[in-house]
Amino acid sequence: MQMKHAGKYHRTGTGNLVRSWKPSKRVHARMQEYIFTRDRGICGICGKTAARWWELDHIKPYKLGGLYIEWNLRLACPRCNQSRGARCDR
Repeated sequence: MQMKHAGKYHRTGTGNLVRSWKPSKRVHARMQEYIFTRDRGICGICGKTAARWWELDHIKPYKLGGLYIEWNLRLACPRCNQSRGARCDR
């Protein structure tokens, strides 16, 4: 019996077919609260005091391989988050 595996398949440079796994893009409410508390309501880019509706910013952008996990997310004001784009801080 052949098992089905989750994930996408792609070819490497040598032509081998390998499976890659993409994590969820969803940040749970508890994670959002934790990050707001951890960052003390301050934008991680400009240092302004944040309101509850401010955004979570990826330190290493998702499109460059960054994950939706607590050490890769920080609080950011909408202006800083949008002006930063997909640049990597690390």
